[in-house]
Formats: sequence, structure tokens, C-alpha cells
Amino acid sequence: MDKKPVDVMVVNFNTAALLQPMFDALRAAGGEALASYLVVDNASVDDSVERLGKVCPQALLLSNKLNVGFGRANNQLLAHLQGKYALLLNTDAFVAADSLQKTIDYMDAHPECGILGVRLVGREGDLQPSCRYFPTPLNVFVGRTG
Repeated sequence: MDKKPVDVMVVNFNTAALLQPMFDALRAAGGEALASYLVVDNASVDDSVERLGKVCPQALLLSNKLNVGFGRANNQLLAHLQGKYALLLNTDAFVAADSLQKTIDYMDAHPECGILGVRLVGREGDLQPSCRYFPTPLNVFVGRTG
């Protein structure tokens, strides 16, 4: 089996209902050809693990007995990466139909780029921030007063 260019890394915690739409969006974006799926379940108490087995049986699944947090759970997947690129995807995020291919094309065309943040757009089409300034007294003042 050929390696796929993107490893999609997902940390799940009690979001069983979001798994189907997230994987449906990935498939609509060409995920079957472009991506491998790696999931850490962070000790969910809902039926996430069972649902994942039905929604995406080909996903590599690691199940934690304790919720170790988002960062540590992602780190658990590092040993399993095989693709050229890794995508950290939250279960409540849904990729647009052209996102995976556009991202791969951009990264391939710009080898000096080590990290790429894509545009985050809400369901209503509104741009959502993906970063914040480090909180300083001035930034807090400006943010609260506009």
C-alpha cells in the first residue's frame, strides 16, 4: 500500500456525534486517496470508540484510560506518522472540499514552509481567528475596549 501524503491526527473526547460529519467532510475532500487517519480517544465516556469503529474502521485508534489532554494525546500519535505532512484536526472542524489538495500543493510548492495554518471559516461564512496575541496588560486593555 502506498503512503498517503497526509496523516490526519484527531484527538477525541466525548464527541461521538461529531465523528461522522468530520470524516464525511474528509472523504468529500479526497481523504480516501490523500490521507491516513490517526485518532486518540482521551477516555471518552460516550460511545466514541464504538462509533469510530463504524464511521472510520481504517483509522488507527489509540484509546487512553485517562484524559491526558490535547497536546499529550497528539504526541502519542507522532510515532505512527508515515505521511509527508501531518494535519491536526479537531472533531468539530470540517475541511472544505478542496482543502487537502490545496494544502498539499502549497506545501509541495513551498518547501521552506514548515507549518501552515489554513483559513478557518464558520458555518455562516464568517472568518474565525486561529491565533491570539500573548496576553499583556496592553493587549487585554485593547481587546476589552475595542
